[in-house]
Amino acid sequence: LGIVRSVTCASQAYLQRHGEPVHPDDLGEHEGLQYSNITTRQQWCFLDAAGSRLYAQPRIRLRANNGEALATAAIAGLGISSGPSFILGDYIRRGELTCLLTDYPKPQTAIHGVYPPGHLTPARVRVFSDFLAARYGDAPPWDEGLPCCSR
Repeated sequence: LGIVRSVTCASQAYLQRHGEPVHPDDLGEHEGLQYSNITTRQQWCFLDAAGSRLYAQPRIRLRANNGEALATAAIAGLGISSGPSFILGDYIRRGELTCLLTDYPKPQTAIHGVYPPGHLTPARVRVFSDFLAARYGDAPPWDEGLPCCSR
């Protein structure tokens, strides 16, 4: 039905104190704010220009299972956050957070519709699924105007 892009960002206050990473390897010298419900691993995954995976491991300062809490911590200058653009996008557009490592995007996550097997899909469900796919698809509205999501 669509995609979710993850973005890496920090506040200007944090970047002024600690500098801006220009390569994922630089994250080892930075404080990370990590979403705890996805993985217990501390490594963050990025893609290089050829699509190969690069892994980085920031020093995790804070783990939380709430993306808004991590955004608030990033705005407060506590570290670098990496999370979905539908949570961080408004903060980036308002200038409260700055996109980082834009040459090294994070892998995208797909949004799927799931149907029970072996049953015909009702027309109303198909129409609704088609509507969602057209509305969100490869360019969801929450990515509009984000420099870190223009791929």
